[in-house]
Amino acid sequence: SYIAMNADLDSDSSVNYQISIPDAGNTLIDFAGLVNELGGDIPGPDEKITVNVTMKISGDITITS
Repeated sequence: SYIAMNADLDSDSSVNYQISIPDAGNTLIDFAGLVNELGGDIPGPDEKITVNVTMKISGDITITS
């Protein structure tokens, strides 16, 4: 969540992340990373949330589907 990533931004520790791709194979991307930048806007309740994140990935990236 945005709140968790914002807390990770304030930390100097790598955190495990998982990105879920809504494709036919339900692809998952797992990695540890350090959040370097977090920007975006939290609009009203019926609007799309867009967030830009810059991370430094540490370790291996695992992709499964």
